[in-house]
Amino acid sequence: MKTLIAIFATLLISLTAFGQNAVTPTSPQATVVRFFDAIAVLDDPAMRAELTNDFTLVEHAQVLNADSLTKGLAPLKAKNFKRVNKIDFVKTDEIGDAAWVVYYNTAEVTIGELHRTVKWLESAALVKQGGKWKIKLLHSSDLK
Repeated sequence: MKTLIAIFATLLISLTAFGQNAVTPTSPQATVVRFFDAIAVLDDPAMRAELTNDFTLVEHAQVLNADSLTKGLAPLKAKNFKRVNKIDFVKTDEIGDAAWVVYYNTAEVTIGELHRTVKWLESAALVKQGGKWKIKLLHSSDLK
């Protein structure tokens, strides 16, 4: 009987963990994925569509907003830029109109002949606006 209870508990925990990280089109995780997909193709309007008007990015000891982020990415439009993202969600919590996600972000970046793999551990705080999740705060920590 104890073995049966242990198996059931393990199965329940596994299903709960899987469901928590499921990316559906309306989930907070989907907003994060769309944001990075927009960065990958340097699509400023698509990127901004996933952000609140008062979006804040904390990265490389800097505090940026949507304007400074798009301005920083703009020079890449004149280069042979390619980025492929891989996002592994670790934890997602939702309470009412607020959500936060923690994830590993890996980007394969090519600029001309230069190729790099960049890895981060990131967290994002999202709010629901007009029935859609928007990123309000994104914090990024480089992984070596």
